[in-house]
Amino acid sequence: MLDINKVYTMTRPVAANPVPVVFRFVIVIILTALLCWPAASAAATVSANQMVRLAGSTISIDSTPQGAAIMIDGSPAGATPLRGSPISAGSHTVVLSLAGYTDYTTTVEVATGKSVSVSYSLIATSHGPIIIEPVELQKITPVTFVTTPASSVPWITGVPSTHFVHCNEFVNFMWFSGNTGNLPEGTIITLKIFDHPDNAQKTLPVDGVVIATPLVKDDGSWKQGWNASVPGGYQLVSGQEYVIRAIPPNQQYTKMGILYQCQPSDQWFSGSMTSPYTNCTGSTKTVDIFGSSGNISKDTKFSVTIYNYPGTTSNVLPASGVYLGDAVVSGDGTWRYTWDGTVPGYNLQYGEYYMIKVMLYPTNFLKFGTLYQCQPPLTDITMNYPVKVTGTLAPTATVSGSSAAAGSSGQEGSQGNALAAPGEAVAVSPRLNPQPEPPSPIQSVFNFFNGLFGGVKTNT
Repeated sequence: MLDINKVYTMTRPVAANPVPVVFRFVIVIILTALLCWPAASAAATVSANQMVRLAGSTISIDSTPQGAAIMIDGSPAGATPLRGSPISAGSHTVVLSLAGYTDYTTTVEVATGKSVSVSYSLIATSHGPIIIEPVELQKITPVTFVTTPASSVPWITGVPSTHFVHCNEFVNFMWFSGNTGNLPEGTIITLKIFDHPDNAQKTLPVDGVVIATPLVKDDGSWKQGWNASVPGGYQLVSGQEYVIRAIPPNQQYTKMGILYQCQPSDQWFSGSMTSPYTNCTGSTKTVDIFGSSGNISKDTKFSVTIYNYPGTTSNVLPASGVYLGDAVVSGDGTWRYTWDGTVPGYNLQYGEYYMIKVMLYPTNFLKFGTLYQCQPPLTDITMNYPVKVTGTLAPTATVSGSSAAAGSSGQEGSQGNALAAPGEAVAVSPRLNPQPEPPSPIQSVFNFFNGLFGGVKTNT
């Protein structure tokens, strides 16, 4: 039989700790408030704005120049000009700001239902207004820069080894050097000296004076030494600037500047040789070494000594050299020494280079290079005759690196093709101790093979 009490117990569980009705009511109220709060807030805001509009108060703000930023009571309110913007009645702080101008601050009293206008001319700061104007970008066409002239146009460059000339320092010998383009090897470069346009004392001709004529080398370069002496008796002025032009045949020259700091009392002398060869026969049986001088007394003697040329295989002469004789200064400052190719007590070797030094003092001298081509005596008719060198020989190595005759002699131009035209030689100071550039070290080898394959052999 079914027990009704047991069935009731199983189908109706008893709730533990039931929530009181009062607490349920409180929870419902809180949830309702949270859900309704945004709508109430929006309604309150709309009501505030409606109140401002209903009050009818507005404000208009302008400035000169226009575009100033507006702050009302610390909040941004746009930029000038501002027309009829609603505002609440009462006191308000208005600030106008514009880059390049001083900020303007004012207090505005707004009555209920009234309109207020504020206009102010802004004061520029000390650096003025910063105005940024629109810029239209332009397209830049790439340009290829040509660093050398057109291929068919000769050109030349040049620089001095120093811009200062001190003749009282013999080691201050200076060089002019540079490069060329489209000029063949052997082209003559004319070096001319000119007065600087700002010189107070102008002692040189307007068209300048030739001081040297270097040649273009096989690599296009050129080089010329100079000791601040100007041929033709022209005197440079200490403390003045001078311009050196290196002029190729097409007259497209390059310019170099120097500051002359030599004193008029400085002694100097220059020189050259009639030929870079010593043949001991014909017109070159003797070789003249000659030149001019300045501030050196008449009858002063220059000793002439011959040495083995540095870097050559010939060692027939002692390291101290062999004294040949003296060159004597004449009344007009010129000097000359004639050499017949012989050296007392020594036999020079055919085809070798030798150096001749003309010396005033141990530290004041000139150097000259010569190729000895005097034929040795033949003792056997079956021997091969030495063959005379027929190739191009480097010019005589003088102090200036040129084979030009120098100084006031001016009449030696007809005695050999190694001389420059009269008046175009290089005058050199003895206090500047130049070193000539040595000849090619392979010249002797060339001479040997030329004699070996090009000589004439006579059979008995």
